[in-house]
Amino acid sequence: MAFTSQARGMGRMFDTGFFKMKGVLPCGVLAAIQGQLLAQFINNKFIITPDVQRAFLVTSIAESLLMAQPDVAQIVVVSVASSASTDAWPSSGTASDQKIFIADQMGRAGNNFTSRRQLEACLAELVVGVDSDVEVPPTSAAADWCRKDGYGLLCLVLSLLLSKGIEVIKKDMDVEQPLIVEHGYCSQELTNLVMTGHATSNVHDGIQESGGISLKGFLRSPMPIGFLSFLETKEYLTVGNNAKHPTAPVWLIYHESHYTCMFMKKDTRAAANELFATEGLASFDLFYYDQQGGQDEEIKLTITLDRMPLPAQRKDALIPYLNVMIRTVSEWSNARVNWNGTDPLL
Repeated sequence: MAFTSQARGMGRMFDTGFFKMKGVLPCGVLAAIQGQLLAQFINNKFIITPDVQRAFLVTSIAESLLMAQPDVAQIVVVSVASSASTDAWPSSGTASDQKIFIADQMGRAGNNFTSRRQLEACLAELVVGVDSDVEVPPTSAAADWCRKDGYGLLCLVLSLLLSKGIEVIKKDMDVEQPLIVEHGYCSQELTNLVMTGHATSNVHDGIQESGGISLKGFLRSPMPIGFLSFLETKEYLTVGNNAKHPTAPVWLIYHESHYTCMFMKKDTRAAANELFATEGLASFDLFYYDQQGGQDEEIKLTITLDRMPLPAQRKDALIPYLNVMIRTVSEWSNARVNWNGTDPLL
């Protein structure tokens, strides 16, 4: 498996608990870990401080690794030594050259975990933000996970691949293919691996048979975080019901080769459904976050469920893509979406 120079130079692992990246990167990996992080915020009632943010990030990464490899003793955490400069990375070499480079560097991380606590303790040493009070020596593994020009995201992806096993990952796929595809984009298989622990190729529930071929979708039920795709609104695919109704009210959003996150700050789904069933009217808020979009202001969408049908739209009307994606959730099929003064994303 060869990694492009874009896939190698992923930059700092996080910025005060939320990923903020620029450029062309495998955003599916970032969004999936971001989604796990958001689920931690929703499920745990803590005052959010930098230390809490880092602790939640450690938990999110550990959760992703454990979904891929439930046997903690088999988990590998890769850290590339800072002495291996970016100039040393054989980005123009063959996949074999890159595998040799990785193998040469991997011996620096000793694992043999016996518990999740040990795994998280190891990750905590690597996930150190530049804004923290912890001084990070420039030659430490933590510097490579956290510094702007470091190997943090690559180390995370390699940790997932080696923990689960390359051959197992190949069997997850419908057809063996690269995990990082043209232009450095993230494949659906890699996004699914980080999000669910399975590098499957589709987004429907379970396994579907088609022409004698088994097409594997989301194999985890219930889903810890969800998924919505703009492609479903074009009838190119159908996202599974499990992905639309995850345990935590967090959804990865896929639109035009880019993965982002939508979430609730408090899970009000059940209350809204009950109110709508009895009163015929209910409202709740969803929040949208693009970890690579340089987003500084909160985007809050107020969703109103009403038994009255949606107003007719002109054929040439420009409808925000989040509006139509939200309506792919069965309970929200007639949702009115108020952008609360923010310019809608078209």
